[in-house]
Amino acid sequence: MSHKKFSVLVMRDDSKVWRMRVHPFMFKLVMYFLGFLVVCAGTGMYGGYYFWKDNRVLNSRIQSMQRTIATSQMELKRLRNIELLLQEDETHEDIHSLMVGSGEDTANRTAEPPIDLLQILGSIDKHVLIASNVQVKFIGKSMNISFDINKRDQDNHNTIKGDVKMHLVSVNGEIFPLDSQKEMFFELRKMKQYRVRVPIPDSYSKDDIFGIRITINHPPHETVFCETYPLSDILL
Repeated sequence: MSHKKFSVLVMRDDSKVWRMRVHPFMFKLVMYFLGFLVVCAGTGMYGGYYFWKDNRVLNSRIQSMQRTIATSQMELKRLRNIELLLQEDETHEDIHSLMVGSGEDTANRTAEPPIDLLQILGSIDKHVLIASNVQVKFIGKSMNISFDINKRDQDNHNTIKGDVKMHLVSVNGEIFPLDSQKEMFFELRKMKQYRVRVPIPDSYSKDDIFGIRITINHPPHETVFCETYPLSDILL
């Protein structure tokens, strides 16, 4: 039995017949090798599926952490804005105290209304849209304002419609609407870039500007995002 061999005939219509004798050990070796390849392929497919699922979980955790970090950064920026505005308010109070101490008559002075910090620095984020990459550049008596509007959910491919409003925030806590010659309505699937030029109001100078407040409405007249960007952070 140990000396038996398999005969393999190779035939073609246009050539002679080839005959090969194969030892049983070689035949078994080939079968084992094919079985080993099947096992390796199955193991590779299982490993690929396992690591693919693990990668999806890690990506989900990373996105969740990025959203948490973005929210924390916005909260930190808002607190910093409040601190800067309070410092400006304290400076004006010190000047007012010096003027009173100098003996000027303040009896007929009209009391200034209190500053509404919520209206100036309060933020709104309904996790639908966000303004990013906000930049401002002064050109004469005008400002070049650029920013991007992005979807919070990049997997949502539906078209979103809305409009954008911009306001100038002064160091005194006043809010002045900025009118742009460019249409501020939008329709976007993922993001939209804005590059607009607006004139500086005649009653303001560069030193009077605290920041720019951007409001995004979707649908129109329903605010989904609002944030004040200090000039010190966005000025080019």
